[in-house]
Amino acid sequence: MSAAQKRTSQEDGTDPASDQGDQPPKKTKLGSSAGGDGTATLQRHLDEALDFINSCGLASKAPNTLRALLESRPNVAEDMAQQIRARIYDTWEPLCHDTSGRQSGIHSSDLSSAQCAHFAAIERLSRLPNEHSLRLAYEVTWYLKDNSYGNMNDDRGFGNRPSDEQGDMLLARLIKDRRAAGENWDYKRDLVDIDREAQHMASYGVECWYPESRALLREALRSASQGSDKDAETQPDPLPSKDKLTTANLAMFSAYEKGRRKHGNLPNP
Repeated sequence: MSAAQKRTSQEDGTDPASDQGDQPPKKTKLGSSAGGDGTATLQRHLDEALDFINSCGLASKAPNTLRALLESRPNVAEDMAQQIRARIYDTWEPLCHDTSGRQSGIHSSDLSSAQCAHFAAIERLSRLPNEHSLRLAYEVTWYLKDNSYGNMNDDRGFGNRPSDEQGDMLLARLIKDRRAAGENWDYKRDLVDIDREAQHMASYGVECWYPESRALLREALRSASQGSDKDAETQPDPLPSKDKLTTANLAMFSAYEKGRRKHGNLPNP
């Protein structure tokens, strides 16, 4: 196109280059010429996408090839624990509300059965390559236990409470795994809480309440108490003996002893 033709086409609006508003935006090249490292830009977009998927609680529904990437994100354990807690509550709240002071025909065994759907997710949480995964899985299992019953009728309903046995097995494994990993927590607090809960559940006909977990917590508390006693026995004397003093401090220590003898606080040898 000649210069004259180009001017004419621009004046009458027939030049396609003159109407950029109807054209799709040009794609930004992800090369170094675009002002940044293309690989770093792609990685940032990928990280944002993975975090978004995790925040939506969709990691469990992702393909296996993508799930490994999702579960490697830094905050995946905390996000997953929060999502499982939310689902446990969403299971508990409507059923508990429907049974509160009503003859609805729904019993605690029904609520227990409904909560079993969350054990697989807790198992997956506990096996994440994350330093907090065992603790978070333990806390979420405890939360499920506490939300497997509610304001129910005097009886526990027909059939068994399947979440009790499954929950006890999972909680017991997590106690063992946490201790094997060197984790410590307030065993006494948890034991007092679950023993009190067992008494409450027994009054409603649930005689076997997390027996293995209670036994393991009792064992952990006993072991921790024995360890504390041994530590107390091996504590060094706050006043070191002369043979452990440095030459520089020996004179100061001797002066200290003389002062105590002078005031009658230390018998002469």
